[in-house]
Amino acid sequence: MTNPAASSNVRNPPQTANRFILDAGWQGMFAAVGAPLDACIERADLTPSIAHEERPSLTTEELLRLVDALESLVEPDAFVANVRSYLRTAPPPAVLASIASPDLRSALHRYSECKKTCTPMALFFQREGEHTVVTIDWFVEPERVGQALVVLTLARILDVAEWGVGERINPLRLECANANEIPRAFAEAHLGMPLEKGPAMRIVFLDRDLDRPFKTSNPEVLEVLDRHFAQTLAERTSSWSQEVQLWLGRLLPARDYGIETIARRLGTSSRTLQRELMTEGVRFTDLLDTTRASLARHYLACDRFSPKEVAFLLDYSEPAAFHRAFKRWTGETPNEYSTRTRTAQ
Repeated sequence: MTNPAASSNVRNPPQTANRFILDAGWQGMFAAVGAPLDACIERADLTPSIAHEERPSLTTEELLRLVDALESLVEPDAFVANVRSYLRTAPPPAVLASIASPDLRSALHRYSECKKTCTPMALFFQREGEHTVVTIDWFVEPERVGQALVVLTLARILDVAEWGVGERINPLRLECANANEIPRAFAEAHLGMPLEKGPAMRIVFLDRDLDRPFKTSNPEVLEVLDRHFAQTLAERTSSWSQEVQLWLGRLLPARDYGIETIARRLGTSSRTLQRELMTEGVRFTDLLDTTRASLARHYLACDRFSPKEVAFLLDYSEPAAFHRAFKRWTGETPNEYSTRTRTAQ
């Protein structure tokens, strides 16, 4: 992982793949906020199956649509207050790594590095005299980030500072481009100070506050969490074939999994996708076959679906076609495999 103490004012998007892995247990936040997960996923136009994925991988637009859906179902004050309350009781790894840092400055650098794995967000630092401007960039147009998400983003950073130092840290200024559109009372209730109009989402800290030591500093915990984030970042650097298999797994039950559909989901053309897969030495049909085989084993082993139902879920024209394919994959019939695996459990 990049040295968190190294300052930077170069504003480039995260250089890893443009997909973000949600933290394990992410579903619990929706329950805590009071928003039905299925309703949020439907309103965000996401594949229903992600509700059952432990750590789903989403694009920037998918993630923002999910947040938009959450905001639309929960009143803004409750949204910000409930998310902050939930994250205090179940702090995500990015926060744990931050508060284990030696001081506020290194904590914010580490927070930025860690957040790259689960959100399209980064922090950039510019020292100006005796203070430092921390710019929070979501890498989308400012109006694309909802009012509640702006307030929540700023409040979460102030929370990290307070937890680590042990008392409230009041920055010199809090700014965002659409501050005039955010109700003043709403912003101040959660931020503890006015939100001013500025060129971007920014927090201006005194350098002496950024250099304050953290009471929660823990080098041993930090070492473990740094390894965790290094591994997660490596997982996000995926190949085209891995991305295709991910989408096939989501879209097969909906029967909308053609190469044109998946190419569109990946932000490219079907011709380009075919060329990239050829470069990796695989064909789309091979990936479809591999994904079907993996899902078939999963469905048959979980004791919820009959072979006929699995054939339907995998979009086979008839059960006999699925039976032949499964025998080719495993050397067993679907019934034989299902009986054997369930007995072993």
